[in-house]
Amino acid sequence: MTDGMFPRELSTQEQSWIEWLLPADRLGYKQFREQIEKLVILGEGRWGKNDFILGRIGQEIDLSEKMHPTFAFGFIHGLNENIECDVTISIHEPNEIGQIEMQISPSSSEEIPYALKELKRWTYSTWKPGENCPATGKQVREVSIKTAGEFSYTLAISPAQKVLWLHSPLDGTNHLVPVTNFYNELMIVKQIRDPKVALDHKNLFTYHQQFTDAELISAFKHYNVLYKKVDIALFDSMPAKRNPIKAIFKKFFHN
Repeated sequence: MTDGMFPRELSTQEQSWIEWLLPADRLGYKQFREQIEKLVILGEGRWGKNDFILGRIGQEIDLSEKMHPTFAFGFIHGLNENIECDVTISIHEPNEIGQIEMQISPSSSEEIPYALKELKRWTYSTWKPGENCPATGKQVREVSIKTAGEFSYTLAISPAQKVLWLHSPLDGTNHLVPVTNFYNELMIVKQIRDPKVALDHKNLFTYHQQFTDAELISAFKHYNVLYKKVDIALFDSMPAKRNPIKAIFKKFFHN
């Protein structure tokens, strides 16, 4: 949706938040930031207020379009007129015509607190292997996924935050991995058919030590075939093909 306020340029504060979420010292984020520098805020998306669609002047917003995967996410805690306020900011992957969705969600009101006095902030964008979870400061489990080259991707699992992401050694980005889709693949790898276990994705974090690195790697490779995060040609081995029983199981739990 649009009104008299749109299209408009990004505000100084919005630009500052984007630069934080897309650090220039990491190639993947730097390139994404350069895309945004060419865009304006066309208007609001299907979620309404504070759900901004960035694009080129003259482009239309398709309110029926589904939300694209999150590319960068950050959290800010501060004071807004002496009232505690949390702000979450997410930037999504572009659609086919290069439009980018950005959501700014304040907790204390519907209005974005542009004058927020920040007390704390964190983002997944700056994480690198060996560090604790940006959100909690607690240890994460790291699983190395080897490639055919001399480098490895890192699958990071944060039991405390109940989130997982993939770190790319090529461009420095950290891609959030949707838990439910990944967990479905893990249950297929484990051949677990008990719905009480197979449908409760929180088990991934509560009992993550019960899953071996090999099982987690296999689950990610199968997940990646369906929801491409990495060029599968880079892997040192390909996931095994599904057998009919597993295929039926997968179809059942994806419905």
